[in-house]
Amino acid sequence: MTQLSDEFLLAYLDGQLEKSQAAEVTQLSSVNAEVSRRIARLKRTQAQLIETFGAFARDEIAVPKAALQTGDPDAQARPQRAATQAVARPSAAASTSTQPAAARQMIFVAAVFLGGLLGGYGATLLAGDPAPLPPKDTDRPASAVIAPTAWPTDIARFHSYFPRETLTPYPDAIANPELIRFQLSKITGRALTPPDFTRQGYTLYRGQTFNYRQDRMMQLTYSSKTEPPITFYALPGTESGDSAVTVQTIGSLKGVSWVFDRVRFFITSDRSEEDLKVLAAVAQSQMPKR
Repeated sequence: MTQLSDEFLLAYLDGQLEKSQAAEVTQLSSVNAEVSRRIARLKRTQAQLIETFGAFARDEIAVPKAALQTGDPDAQARPQRAATQAVARPSAAASTSTQPAAARQMIFVAAVFLGGLLGGYGATLLAGDPAPLPPKDTDRPASAVIAPTAWPTDIARFHSYFPRETLTPYPDAIANPELIRFQLSKITGRALTPPDFTRQGYTLYRGQTFNYRQDRMMQLTYSSKTEPPITFYALPGTESGDSAVTVQTIGSLKGVSWVFDRVRFFITSDRSEEDLKVLAAVAQSQMPKR
């Protein structure tokens, strides 16, 4: 199943993609039910957000029907009870409590809206208060900055959180190499294409992005009918020079890493070290020449 980031789909909805890229997304959504559902959910989220803030601007503080339907029956009944009680109060008391009531309604709308988002992909954007950004490496004391050579270990530990089943494709998995290539080039700042491991018996089936410190990182997953999956990572480099392929072993996890043209690469799989070195050599042979 093709994994496209919410940022990419929002750019598609806002018309920020090139015509060819937008056409690719449109074609993909017509054949991939999951992508189509995500696009529809993002559209509804945008519409609810615009409607809610529009009500705030008009000082109406109206709760959208769709938002009320996502809560429990008691939560839906509370606004009606509150409205009945408000009518029964004297006009003087109502005039003095306008601001607190509006504040309570605003909190209720925000809670219902957030609850609706948590049921879908919006949870990745609004799941609680955002944590403060960590200080940049240049702002930290020298003792707190991790040496650049530690990045393969960081990625290996990050990869260890992915269970084997999450790296195995679904029967209806669909990969769009052009969209994955676009994301890979955008993240690395280089005209890169996903490595082709077809001769080694592997097929690219998923590409997704993650945050690594102050950078974005691309994860590509390859599947095989007979061999364990391969995971390929690429992210911008901080080192000024290239580095040769180095074998990394963290616990039971094995991988190979290298740096080329200010881009860091890491390949991991339940294969032997020699197999991983061969895969790295194949990927390097397909890199664009400087």
